[in-house]
Formats: sequence, C-alpha cells, structure tokens
Amino acid sequence: MAAAAGIGLKVNTFVAMPCWAAGQAVTTMAGHSMGAQDSMLAGKIARKGVLVIELGVLYLRICCSVNFIPYVAMYVLDSFATGVGAPVLAMVNSLLHSVVFRLGLSILLAVMLDFGFVGLCVAESVSPLIPCFIGLTFFLRGRWSIRMRQTVEPLGLG
Repeated sequence: MAAAAGIGLKVNTFVAMPCWAAGQAVTTMAGHSMGAQDSMLAGKIARKGVLVIELGVLYLRICCSVNFIPYVAMYVLDSFATGVGAPVLAMVNSLLHSVVFRLGLSILLAVMLDFGFVGLCVAESVSPLIPCFIGLTFFLRGRWSIRMRQTVEPLGLG
C-alpha cells in the first residue's frame, strides 16, 4: 500500500507541474503588465492562463483516464521483454507506439480530419493499445521462458 501511495503522489505531483508552470508564466506576464500600467492586459493574461489549464484538464481527462492501464501495461511488458533478452521487440514496439500510432494518428485526427487538440488527445489515448496487445501476446506465449531454459539447462543450472 505504501508503494501505491508513493506512486500516486508522484503521479499527482507530475500532473500538477503544468499548472505550476502556467501559474509562474502568468505571474511574470501579469506583473510585467501591471508595471506597464496595463491592467486590461493583465486580466487577459489571467484568462489565457486559465484556458491553458482547461486544455490541460481536457488532455488529462482523455488521455489519463482512457489509456492509463494499456500504457502502463505496454511500458512494463516492453521493459520485461528487454529484461528477458528481447530488446528488439521492445524497441520495435516502442517505435510502433510513438511513431506509427501516436504520430500517425495525431496527423490523421488533428490535421487531416481537423479535430485539432481533441484529435491529438485521442491519438495519444489510443496509441498504446496495439503495442500493449503485442507485449501481452509476447508474455502469454511464453517463448521467453523456453529460451531461458535452453540457455540454463546445458550449464547444469536448471
């Protein structure tokens, strides 16, 4: 339980970082505007800062709610593949996730189909699904354990 709480705290802190960054930017720009005696600009900056946070919340709602489990599974299973001697599988799976699915779907949804920011969020959200399935298939097939037994048994270690 303590490990889960620690992980939760780290995720919460990580998620809050964009809000802190937006807040620091608003502090600087609002202070600059007030120094220039432009209170209207300071108010506009606050509204734009909140809009950034709203977009961040939208991103988190789409991406962190839908893709969290497949993303974690994909990452852990790729790490597992590397650990059991299949780093090429992990590399290819990572490239599939980041280049083919995330980038490809982002271009398709955000640009070509004109869904904009929401298209980017959806692309990010669904991009780990197939790589997760590939990693899960690798794990469940169990060939990684056969290869290990073939390596260890001739040495008298099995």
